[in-house]
This record gives sequence, C-alpha cells and structure tokens, in this order.
Amino acid sequence: GGGSSDGDGSDSGDGSDGDESDGGDGSSGVDSDTGAPSFAFSELDPQDITISAGDALTVTATIENVGATEGTQSVEYRIGGAVMANQSVRLAPGETTTVEFTDIETLNLETDEYTHGVCTENNSQTATLTI
Repeated sequence: GGGSSDGDGSDSGDGSDGDESDGGDGSSGVDSDTGAPSFAFSELDPQDITISAGDALTVTATIENVGATEGTQSVEYRIGGAVMANQSVRLAPGETTTVEFTDIETLNLETDEYTHGVCTENNSQTATLTI
C-alpha cells in the first residue's frame, strides 16, 4: 500500500466576483432636455437693410435665457448661411443681455439679397440684407 496524496484542497480562488462595473452614468444628454438653457432672440438691429459691399456692419440683438437652467451657448451672426462672427454668452434663467457684433466685413459678398441674422443651438432671428 502506498501513501499517495490526492490534492491539497486549494482551489486558488481569490474571492473577487468581478462585478464592479456601474454601467455608466447615463448622461447621454439625448433623452432628457429638461432643464437645458434655451436662448431666445428679440430686437435684431438692424433688420431689413441695404448696404454697399465693403461697408462694415455692426449688429446687435437681445438674448434672453427662457430655459430653466443657467448655461452658455455660442451665438452666431450669419449672412446667407455663412458664419461671419460668433461669441459665447452665459445667462442665468430669465436673464437678458445684448450681444453686439461689430465691424462685420462685407467686402467679399456679391451684390445680392441675403438672409442675415443671429442664431444659437435652438433659436434664431433673421431679416433681409441687400447689397
């Protein structure tokens, strides 16, 4: 008869169950737009205007945050869909400010009728610009 050993009973387990993942934080921003800042325009000035090509243009507009939370949005001034200038505006809920875009270059614009105006992610105000 021999005294053969049949194992020492160790299963080399470390006790970890590997279940440490939290599945992400769910902040996709797509399914929940409540509480997002929403900027609305009023008083675009000037509105329907005629200028000569090369005239430097100054445009102002009033912006109000009609959303429920404070936030920053990029405000763009466009002529014919092309962004001529932009600036970031931060507003608290219900707060109003006036943005001013000064010395907009019009030298490279053809003599034509354009839609011009200001816009953010979710709002815009436009008028007609004739050159």
